[in-house]
Amino acid sequence: MLLLAAWVWPLGVCAGEAPAARAAFVLHDGQRVSELRRHGVWALGPSGDADAALRELLTLERIPAAQRPTFDATAPLRLSTGQSLWGWVRIDFAPDAPSAAWRLRFENPTLDFLALYATQDGRAWQRSLAGDRAAGKPSPPPTLSAFPEVDSRLPGLQQGWLIEIRHDTGVLAGALSLVDVDTVANEQIISGLLIGVLTGVALILCALAAVDAFKLRSGAMALGSVFYLGVAASVAVHMGAVNLLDRWTPTALAHGARYVAPLMLMLVWTGLHQLMLRTRDRAPRLHGLLLAWGGVLLLEMAALAWQGFMGLVPILVLQIPLTGTLLLNAGVCLWLHRRYGDRLALGAAVAMVWAFVGSLITSGTLSGWFPGGAWAWYAYPVAVLTAAVGLFLLQTGPSGGRTRRGCAPGSSPVSTP
Repeated sequence: MLLLAAWVWPLGVCAGEAPAARAAFVLHDGQRVSELRRHGVWALGPSGDADAALRELLTLERIPAAQRPTFDATAPLRLSTGQSLWGWVRIDFAPDAPSAAWRLRFENPTLDFLALYATQDGRAWQRSLAGDRAAGKPSPPPTLSAFPEVDSRLPGLQQGWLIEIRHDTGVLAGALSLVDVDTVANEQIISGLLIGVLTGVALILCALAAVDAFKLRSGAMALGSVFYLGVAASVAVHMGAVNLLDRWTPTALAHGARYVAPLMLMLVWTGLHQLMLRTRDRAPRLHGLLLAWGGVLLLEMAALAWQGFMGLVPILVLQIPLTGTLLLNAGVCLWLHRRYGDRLALGAAVAMVWAFVGSLITSGTLSGWFPGGAWAWYAYPVAVLTAAVGLFLLQTGPSGGRTRRGCAPGSSPVSTP
């Protein structure tokens, strides 16, 4: 690996290279670089061929900046299969900035591959890998962060970084940021607390629904407890908790889990609507349609989970079954509200639309449809959890209480499931 480095790096220093051509940016203690692609030189090249990429980038570095091909650092990635974005960045660490305490992060969890080759002299290189398609285990210890991270542990104050970004499944947006380990540690605390709070609320709802189901012998509340448990699992997976398993499991597990969790949640959510709104008694045909859609979700879940694990489809494909589930469930809920004046059905429709908006913000931002930043990744779990809280309040409120005790609003009493 990097056979050319032993002579290309000294050539760039000793051949009378103009200082402006190899200018490095100075990094100070606590400084955060929001987009590293604004520095150094960048070009597209074959995936995995670090030698060829380094030779091309060092040649490009000698060209005056005004004459180089234009490169938009903020544009979403549109890479073909077998193609990577390569970058060469020279960094001068200020004396107050410990060079061994920095992490390079791509702010999109679905990135296939991120590699950093760091050197001080062009002879000895240190490699660090991350991403859903990275071979083996991630180089930095797995963290609660949902974003792929690589680090440099070299002690030198002057370093050269060769960076490879690879993504074979669709358009991908996200910043390539550089943060110090103190910031990473603080973010880990915040991320852990956020995961704990969101999953904790979902687990509390699960426990309360289970107790209510036991007291009332209510099938709707029993399935509701399963749904709230699914919300907790989906939130934890989405926010990076499954990344902690990368130490013992294949790296692509997190990628596959991101396909399974939302679809499983939509499947249980559809079943919850059937019991909570008594579609079997009040709308048999719509009930059958929801059952059929549940079978479709099972097939989609199996297909997308496998293809997602193998890295064959973009995460945006998830929006297709999510959109179908929204339209079908919201349509059934609104029909029940119009037919029976059921406020519970109206509230269920609003909750699902709210969750869908969150998923659209997340997938749309990460696919480059509109700017939203790294925090857009958290729109989906927050929206799903708040929708779950709303559903729980509806189930346990006056309208939900009448339904689960056997009297559907606007209809004659029916047997409790």
